[in-house]
Amino acid sequence: MINFINKKKYLKKQLKRQPNNVNLLNELAITLIELNNYEQAYKCLKKAYDLKKGVKQLNNLAYFYYTECKPTLVDGEYVWEDANKEAIVLLEEAIAQNPSSHFPYDLLGEILLYAEKDDKAVDYILKAIQIKPTMNNLNNMGVYYYQKNNFAEAAEYFRKATEYSVNSLTPLLNYGICLAELNSKEEALQVGEKLLELNEELGDVSYQEISFIYYIIKEYQKFEETYTKDDIMFLCVEWYPPYLYGLYQLGKVDKMNQFVEDVIHKKEKEMQDSLQDEDQDWEEGQLEEYLEEEKKEIAFLKEEKDKVLKGIQPGVDYEASYEKDCYLFGCMRHENPKSDYRF
Repeated sequence: MINFINKKKYLKKQLKRQPNNVNLLNELAITLIELNNYEQAYKCLKKAYDLKKGVKQLNNLAYFYYTECKPTLVDGEYVWEDANKEAIVLLEEAIAQNPSSHFPYDLLGEILLYAEKDDKAVDYILKAIQIKPTMNNLNNMGVYYYQKNNFAEAAEYFRKATEYSVNSLTPLLNYGICLAELNSKEEALQVGEKLLELNEELGDVSYQEISFIYYIIKEYQKFEETYTKDDIMFLCVEWYPPYLYGLYQLGKVDKMNQFVEDVIHKKEKEMQDSLQDEDQDWEEGQLEEYLEEEKKEIAFLKEEKDKVLKGIQPGVDYEASYEKDCYLFGCMRHENPKSDYRF
């Protein structure tokens, strides 16, 4: 276990002797981040960047902008503002130096993915995979193809991502969903069973998400068993229609109707409690907005139940999720390399 307070003291002493040492500045910045001193960490990263615009300095400042935003001093206080555009510019400058590390490519690809500039992100992620395949970049390429409904290509990337996954079940879940969409029933069932086994230990994904594998391949009994392994009364109503349809397909119409009644009763009680609670500190218009949203959800649930009773099958509200990683050169917590070795 690293004592970051002592490390900060040591690095500050070193910097008194070598105030323009960019490696010491970077190490101190990361130490300060660990100590939640983000303003001072930014100053160190910015100074290192001003002294030397190498791959490490460009990448780490860009990573800070992306994950923490950019602090600006206004009336003596820091205001944190989105700086993704500046991060992109920094990373493009780093990549122009032809780095040997996958960090700048993966980081730029990730920022572009979250900015919904998927087609621009692809080239950078593919370059990162060429340098060093990881769970994150392989999974993120899978998500790219998944969103384009290219389930075969997505499945192959998700499968490869599972080979690098240690504590995350996300790539395996994404893989299982793709197999189900491709109607590869036996393989999908195997992935579902593996997810159920591993999730008992890791608790990394929701059982409702795992259950969607069974729903897509029409294994409704297994779908119901998996969907209800967790308390389902607190889910978003958008996740309920497949459950209603699964019960309908199993001939459990009374159970379906009772469930809808229970959810509606719960929401109506919560609405009534909110109206009677004088201690609730609502901002202007917030209570009315909440009540209107709850009414819409009740109406949605009733409408979806009626559709199910007409035999209309709802789709699943599943979004394959991107994976993030730490791309800080020199991060001690994640044992990252200290620099792009050529720079």
